[in-house]
Amino acid sequence: MSTFIFSRDTLIWLLLVGATLSTWLMGGDTRHIDHISFASRAAIVAIAAIKVRLVIYEFMHVRSMPSPWQWAFNGWIALVSLALLIGLNLASS
Repeated sequence: MSTFIFSRDTLIWLLLVGATLSTWLMGGDTRHIDHISFASRAAIVAIAAIKVRLVIYEFMHVRSMPSPWQWAFNGWIALVSLALLIGLNLASS
């Protein structure tokens, strides 16, 4: 039983739950997104990017793939995160 509680998958899952709760608390009431600062929005996007990377690497087993695939997935995450940040910056101005 203790190996299940302390397995890598369980610890990653707990980290994902904690990250989800933290972004939920940072975001507050999403019906009124105008009151959230750009820094908070950027932090939420950054945490989401980390969560996506954890899911892709740990649960889709990209960690064991060749390096070009890992670079491709990391690049995709970076491009989407950058596009979201640019969109948030344009929306806040």
